[in-house]
Formats: sequence, C-alpha cells, structure tokens
Amino acid sequence: MERAEIQRVDHVDTQTRVTLDPAQSAILSALTLRARATYSLLARELNLSRQMVKYHLDDLEERGVVEGYYAILNVVRLGYHYHRVLIRFGNVRPSTEQRIIEWFEQDPRVGWVVEHQGTWHAAIAVWTRTMFEFETFVDEMLTFAGSHIEDKLISYSMRIYHLKNKYLRGENDDEALIVGGDVEEVSNDKLDYDVLSILAKTARASYVEMGTQLDVDPKVIQYRIRRLMDQGVILGFNVKLNHNLLGFTMHKVFMKLTSISKADMDRLIGDLRKRSNVVCITKSIGFSDLEFECMVSSNEELHVTIKELRYSFPELIRDVWSLIVSRESYVNYLPGGV
Repeated sequence: MERAEIQRVDHVDTQTRVTLDPAQSAILSALTLRARATYSLLARELNLSRQMVKYHLDDLEERGVVEGYYAILNVVRLGYHYHRVLIRFGNVRPSTEQRIIEWFEQDPRVGWVVEHQGTWHAAIAVWTRTMFEFETFVDEMLTFAGSHIEDKLISYSMRIYHLKNKYLRGENDDEALIVGGDVEEVSNDKLDYDVLSILAKTARASYVEMGTQLDVDPKVIQYRIRRLMDQGVILGFNVKLNHNLLGFTMHKVFMKLTSISKADMDRLIGDLRKRSNVVCITKSIGFSDLEFECMVSSNEELHVTIKELRYSFPELIRDVWSLIVSRESYVNYLPGGV
C-alpha cells in the first residue's frame, strides 16, 4: 500500500508564520471533520464566491498551511484494535533515531508517528487484530531497535474523540467524531479497501479521479463511499494543518484520575470537548486514564488550561503531565496490512 506523505517541519521562525484572514480561518474551520465539502457548498455556507474559496484553499496548500486531507476511519469496524507506544530513546545519534522513526513509518501496522520534546521522544499507534499480533510487533520492534530504546509505555485506546479545529476562531463547538467504542465488525470487499486507501491519503479526491484510478464507474465510487459512511467505517474527513506555520504549538496532555466512573468521565470529557484549544481526546487503558491534544500560542495558555482543569475537577484529577509534539510525520487511519 502506498504510504501517505506528511511534510516535516521541526521549527518555524516567526518571520515565516502565516497570519490567516477571516475568510481563510472560516474556510479551514468549515473543512474540519468534513474535508470533502465542495467549493460550492463552502461558498454558500460562508457567503463567499466559489472562486474565492478555491483561491484561498489553493493558496493555503501552496504555502504549506494545508498539508493534506485524510479520512477518519473507525478501525474497530474493520476488525482492528488501537494500541499506542511511548518511547524513550537511549543515548543515540540523531541518525540512529531517525532510522528507527523511518522503520516505524514503513511498517504497515503503524498508523501514526509523532516525535516529542520532553521525557518521551516518540509515540506510535499500532493497528492489530489480536493481542498476539501486537505482541509480535513489539517483539520485532525490540529486535530491531531494542538496544536504543531506554524505556517504553504501552496503552490501549478505547475511544478517540476528534474535534473541530476551534482554535482557529476561538469557538466552543463540542461536535466530535468518535473512533472506537463497542461496535461490530462489518464485511467489506477489495473495492471498499481500495476506496478507503485513496481516501486515507487524499480525502478530497473526486469521484471521477478515484474512478479513473481504480477503473470503476464514478457512480459506483460514490455509492461505496456513502455505504461505508452508513456502516460507520468512514466517520468523516479531516484537513491536516501545519499548526507551526500558524503560530501554534501542539501539546499532548496525560491525566491520571482518582475515579474513572462513567459519570465522572463524561463530565471531564464534556468540559474538554467545549474548550477551543482542544483538538483530540483519548480514553485509554494503560499509563494514563485520559489524554488530550491542544493547540496553544504560548506556554502560559497551556498552564492556564491545566490549572482550570485542576480547579474544576480537584477531586478527580490525580496527576497531569504533558509533552510537546514537535513533528507528526505520518498519519493513516487505514491499517496497512489489509
């Protein structure tokens, strides 16, 4: 399977940062979780001309603000489970660390690779059908790079809440697309997976473009996408933004809780879903009970967010720690082993 390419940006000087005008912010916000929206639909919703929407989007793509578009898939519906591994490297050369990162990116079981600043240096998401398959992956990882890995933490993701990019406009919409949960696997054929493979990398590809690539009638492609959405395999389509160019830093925040009752968890998740700087929430089992990713323009904003959570849930939050996401080098919601 062809691998999705994500532009790599480690640091962006303030002089190269892009300032969005109101129309650009509105377009990018409207594309969040529904990135296949047509130019005409966006134009009607935002009271802009179709030509203006296309001009702004082409410009943002050319300047690297928009790095791509991808489908958000509920891999549980495809029979897969979602494991995450945090990794701390030992005293290794940068070239060795990069070689290990590239090994992760090329493994078809890996669907997400990020590098961190802080105590833990990298994180990966691994799709497997069984715990035995995940054990096999970990064994292979340690065989390849175990002498360079000082420590690792492993967790199992129960539910992942994908939120809108509200930080662009300071909104508090709590809409979410939820990966995971207690859902049944559905049956799909090769054409379904071929369609998903394209959407996982280029979610705005037209029916005609996809039909040409797969040598299938575009109407059949349209029907398959609609059916996959009805089945809950396709949850939505997202836009991949270079938040560094926009002057934001992504932080991954981990929380240990004193209680994980449904009522307490619902209250905390409900609070996070409404926060304008939170873009993703993960309910997990392992080294943390709840995690979230937030986009902030300063360390003070992160400090205020965590302090507000501690003050709002003093009886619930036991501990909080965070990492800076310095680079997200790969994302693909379709398990590569299918």
